[in-house]
Amino acid sequence: VAVGIALEDERFNVQAEAAAQRYELVFQLDSPLCRDVRFRKAIYYGLDRAAIASAAGLRKPLFAKGPFDYVLNERSELPEVPDIQKAKHLLSAIPNINETRLSFEISSVNPKAENIVREIIAQLSKLGIQAEIVQHKAAAMVVLLNTQNPFQERRIWQKDGIANLSGYYNPSVEKMLDNLTDVSIDTALLKQIQSIILEDYPSVPLFYSEWPVSYVKNLRALEDRMILMTTLNDIHTWYFESKTELVPLPKRFGADASLGTNLKSQRS
Repeated sequence: VAVGIALEDERFNVQAEAAAQRYELVFQLDSPLCRDVRFRKAIYYGLDRAAIASAAGLRKPLFAKGPFDYVLNERSELPEVPDIQKAKHLLSAIPNINETRLSFEISSVNPKAENIVREIIAQLSKLGIQAEIVQHKAAAMVVLLNTQNPFQERRIWQKDGIANLSGYYNPSVEKMLDNLTDVSIDTALLKQIQSIILEDYPSVPLFYSEWPVSYVKNLRALEDRMILMTTLNDIHTWYFESKTELVPLPKRFGADASLGTNLKSQRS
């Protein structure tokens, strides 16, 4: 509703911005087919992420590079280039690969997921991988992960994490994840963890979702933060009541860096 109002008001701009939510193709590692890392690597190298993003209806997608790329500022406007030859070479080493079938489950709460899965299935068929959509007990699924908080994202990669959908477990990663805190960002540690996870291929990072952002046309000095959702109400409060130039908060991990909090701090 707020975006609809802003679209009709010439004082506001409305545009799509990349959100802090990442689409990811997750493998069920207890599946006999997905247990083979060669199979997972083949899919990683064989997928055309740009075509998948187009199927999802994204206009200007930012492509994912790894589990912590949001915090590490490594998201890219350019997708990974598919390596079909490498994918087919990996698949050729797997016995009876032409007789297997990869099953996908579609999230009922995400309307884009079906389009994403169907595009992936179409691409897999060109690699010689048969795939189908099932209601339950699938070997793979496309999920939407919240990524702005690496301390919370531990739940995706720890053995007993409540968001660990793949069943992933690496003892080295487990120990390093225990060293993450919610006070500060250890960039070197995050890069090390990300490198190991990517080499294990428990999933395929795809791209980030988009959400609409509205702001007044003469707004200056607004910058992206790890936790930021600009609402029409925030803009209204600032523009029509405070009229104070927005000065960005220092980037810091774990802060409540919403625009409303920022504006409130300036008026005090």
